[in-house]
Amino acid sequence: MVKCFVIDDEKPARDEITYLINKHEDFEVIQSFENGRQLIESISDYDVEVVFIDINMPGINGIEAVELLKARGLEFKVVFITAFDNHAVKAFELNAIDYILKPVSEERLNQTLDRISIETDSGDRKKLGEILQQLNKGHYEHVCFHKDGKLIPVKLNEIIYVKAENKGTLVETKRGVFIASATLQEFEKKLIDKDFFRCHRSYLINLNYILQIEPWFNRTYQVVLEDVVEPIPISRNYVQHFKDLMNII
Repeated sequence: MVKCFVIDDEKPARDEITYLINKHEDFEVIQSFENGRQLIESISDYDVEVVFIDINMPGINGIEAVELLKARGLEFKVVFITAFDNHAVKAFELNAIDYILKPVSEERLNQTLDRISIETDSGDRKKLGEILQQLNKGHYEHVCFHKDGKLIPVKLNEIIYVKAENKGTLVETKRGVFIASATLQEFEKKLIDKDFFRCHRSYLINLNYILQIEPWFNRTYQVVLEDVVEPIPISRNYVQHFKDLMNII
């Protein structure tokens, strides 16, 4: 029996993950916590083998908690569970077994449990590149946004544009407008190879939603996007790349 911890600051998510893990006959959740500090204070009291942990939590986040425990020399497998995949590289630097995007489906979690069951010291763990590629396949091509106490999954191709706002971003989509804590740079890393273009220091646009391109001052342009009232500028720093992408001659 593989003994597990579940750490998530949201009780419904914590309870759901615990329930799904305990359905698997080879796994048992022996304790759950609502933050990274509780994990750090309690882990030495248990013979835990796998830690399923959220990343974005108040106080000590999941990445920081695992780093502190690894620095103490503690050995355990880690599965990160989060609404964003912008921490994937850091997660695998910590030798995470897997990186699961919310909302977590039973099928997706079972894939992880099966992988843990068959993993051996000789190395059955998937490489980082393979896992990251999996994150961008099929129904995992989405971002989850917090709204009204719920997580709303939005497909990447439903995002019309992303705008830097305060310390986070405003994201306009076909499913409505969302406010995210992720920065514009973090969205750019995720979306840049999916028909998105950084057109301005404050904007990232989906090229597929351009309705028209309007010449603007200083040989620049502004674009009108589908379902968006205000035009969005293409700044001078990005205009040549934009012309190349749009075959403006």
